[in-house]
Amino acid sequence: MKSLSRLFVSVCLMLATDLFAQISDSSDPTDDLLPSIESFFQRTARQHQEKLWLHLDKPYYGAGDKIWFKAYLVDATEHRTDTLSNFIYVDIVDRKGKTVLTKKIKRDSCGFANNFEIPHVFPAGDYTLRAYTGWMTNFDPAFFFQRNIRIGNSLSGRVNAAVTYTDPKNGTPQAIVRFTGPDNEPYPDVNVRFEVFDRNGKRISGAQQKTTVTGAVFVDLPPDSIRQGGYVSTAIDQGELFFKKEFFFPEDSVRVAVKFMPEGGDLVPGVPQIVAFRAERSDARTAEVEGVVTTKDGDTVARFASEHDGMGSFLIIPKTGERYVATVAARTGDTLRVELPEVDDDGYALAAVQTPDEVRYRVNRDPDKEFEPMTVVAHVRGKCIGIQNLNPMNPTGRWKTDSIPEGILHLVLIDSSLRTRSERILFVAHPHDRERWEAASDKPRYEPRQKVVIRIRLTAADSTPLGADCSVSVTDRKTVATDSLGEDIRANLLMTSDIRGYVRNPGYYFRDESPATRHHRDLLMRTRGWRRFDFAKIADTAAFRPERFCEHGQFIAGHVTGMMGKDAPLARVTAVALNRENVFGTAVADERGNFLIDGLDFRDTTLFMVTAKTRRGKPVQAVAIEESYPRPAFLRKNPFEPETEKNAMNRYLENTKKGLLDLNGEKVYELPGAVVRAVDPRKPKANSYGTLYDTTALAKYKPMSLYNYMMFLPGVVRVGGGLFVKRKGLPNPLDPKVDFSKLYAPVTLSLNGTSCSISDLAHYIIDDVLYISNVRTTEIMSLSGSGECQNHIEIILKEGVSTVGSEIKMYRTIGYAESVEFYSPIYDTPEKIADEKPDIRTTLYWNPYLQIGPDGTAQIEFYSNDHKNQQYDIAIEGITPDGKTCRYRKDISAR
Repeated sequence: MKSLSRLFVSVCLMLATDLFAQISDSSDPTDDLLPSIESFFQRTARQHQEKLWLHLDKPYYGAGDKIWFKAYLVDATEHRTDTLSNFIYVDIVDRKGKTVLTKKIKRDSCGFANNFEIPHVFPAGDYTLRAYTGWMTNFDPAFFFQRNIRIGNSLSGRVNAAVTYTDPKNGTPQAIVRFTGPDNEPYPDVNVRFEVFDRNGKRISGAQQKTTVTGAVFVDLPPDSIRQGGYVSTAIDQGELFFKKEFFFPEDSVRVAVKFMPEGGDLVPGVPQIVAFRAERSDARTAEVEGVVTTKDGDTVARFASEHDGMGSFLIIPKTGERYVATVAARTGDTLRVELPEVDDDGYALAAVQTPDEVRYRVNRDPDKEFEPMTVVAHVRGKCIGIQNLNPMNPTGRWKTDSIPEGILHLVLIDSSLRTRSERILFVAHPHDRERWEAASDKPRYEPRQKVVIRIRLTAADSTPLGADCSVSVTDRKTVATDSLGEDIRANLLMTSDIRGYVRNPGYYFRDESPATRHHRDLLMRTRGWRRFDFAKIADTAAFRPERFCEHGQFIAGHVTGMMGKDAPLARVTAVALNRENVFGTAVADERGNFLIDGLDFRDTTLFMVTAKTRRGKPVQAVAIEESYPRPAFLRKNPFEPETEKNAMNRYLENTKKGLLDLNGEKVYELPGAVVRAVDPRKPKANSYGTLYDTTALAKYKPMSLYNYMMFLPGVVRVGGGLFVKRKGLPNPLDPKVDFSKLYAPVTLSLNGTSCSISDLAHYIIDDVLYISNVRTTEIMSLSGSGECQNHIEIILKEGVSTVGSEIKMYRTIGYAESVEFYSPIYDTPEKIADEKPDIRTTLYWNPYLQIGPDGTAQIEFYSNDHKNQQYDIAIEGITPDGKTCRYRKDISAR
């Protein structure tokens, strides 16, 4: 079947070559369209779109590790590093879409680099690393940087857990979770708490159960929970055992969907046309399929089979008025019928092929129809490459590949009314023009704790020295398995950052320039859309109005309202950081009361006290602060790898465990089952009549003001300027004959131990609160008034949040992270070499700012670890001054 498919593709390519054999020069572009086309590209350039790529030191990590990264922020067109933004945001997001770690990084003299310290108690699992700038939030978040990473935990070996699922056809579906010890012995008679959640994190059910003699608990699942992708959270907290893990349900029956995409977008009658297809499973992974295409009468017109990662193509000659249906069989067992797009009698289809020297195109149309005036526009990343009018007598054209930058070439066919009639994207590769690398070590082999010197040389394709801004990582091959087909800076900036959807093994398409690789890369282009620079908006002349500022520096923006509820023009605003020294700023509001305090410079989370006076020095009614860059919604781009693919991670964790770790220079031994819990000294002492609300209980109310939240406390009502609670055992409070004071008792409030009023709470939000304690010391049980009710609500704010008066606004915002430096031991004395502390480093060298000078040379030095028969992998990524990507990966160790 596959050989038949390749034959059809070969026939099609030969037909295309014949069509392009006679090509005449096209006439000049129509004068009427040229201003609109030029205006589109000018508007695109003024948007200053940005791209981000993060080079990591390793592909996976363990709890207690550091994730070292270098961020390459470039403009989306030329890939130069002279972008407008001076800050980036980096998040680590769990499988539920919750951000668990985040940092803001400021550009320094060399660029952007930092790390994440993974806590030793960090839950093992799959996470997503996401990065963006504030300016990028003005555009489609699908083009943010995303990369899935796996984090293990070598200290969780005390308890192992595995899950299996029963067949839902045999009754109520169940998840069977089995708990075992380090030697695979079961944990019987252990209390396990579990909760079942749907894919959106909504709790469905929960219970507690003791494990069986085989260490298992049985969790009942709703009939559709597995298919919809929920998860079960399990926890053990009994004596010496403490364990927590979440299991995400695989899909009960993986469904397959197939999309058929004719070249150019439409099926046009009477001409040979390539139809590409892409098959994907419902879990976003690729699917292998085969099938036939038939007419509505059942006549077979084509046979097909996927060739690479669920993609393939076939040749068809559409007929007017005919409908085509594909019968598809997938390896998953699915059989489906998919209708191909309708034949468009008035349609156009751009067909294109690439030779080593040229990109050639032809516009296909029903032979019985005349061509309308058409223009073909070509661009790469929003930069216009050429504009050609279409000759109706010979609707073909060409561009020399040496005039096209490396990357995705977008061909667009537009008519005289600026409508897009057909599109085609191709990847133009310049392997002959890529850089050349040399990396040589100073010795053929190394002993443990011996100095390693590697000399690096970088040249252009013509052997002239080449300078570049690079980052380099050297890892221990015995414990870190590199992914040669994974995404790197070249695959990302040149390809995946400009197309939508998941691309499996993007590094494969840059591995070589064999005919198979080029063909598969073209299949990828045929089955993906281009949307970063949407040419369909060519007729939209509206000015680009960003919602977010470009973050050159740090600032506070907002609005001042006067005492009469109107704007406060020319109000003077002052912002002072309460937890930072010498961080303050002032500004004068404009005529509408809007203000901007810029020129601020602060690290980490900072609390500002913002005050304002009118231009006459009078009090104002309110100061509102705009959230500078609210965290954008998280949209997962790539699926996670199956749970079974963890062999490399297990080997890595075995190396990092070794019975002891080194934390801040102290040896820390793993004590099986030992759990240390600290008590917060600020935690209120709730008695038997009280209720304590902590940050977990308050989490779902975070967007709410503390003033409004008081109404959610059980039994509390707000009347006038105070809070009251209904006395127990009393008649209907709606009875007008009953005195209010005998029905309700007043509530007293304190903020960080100081009495306050309900109006004082309007200056805070729930996210400012650490604890709320609602305590009733005595209850009046009758109307007689015997015994006074003392109902008190104690509020404890988080560290750094201060109590303020009504005329002051508190504003907490994230500052940039402190710079960090990679530590590598130096064994330059006999005493250091003899140190008994084991050296089990997996990343032996990391330098985010490797500068290769104009002479094209650089040198790195580090010391080997304790492993014998040293084996290392070196990975270098970078950008040249003119925006070309550089990458180098190789085994540098000698055996």
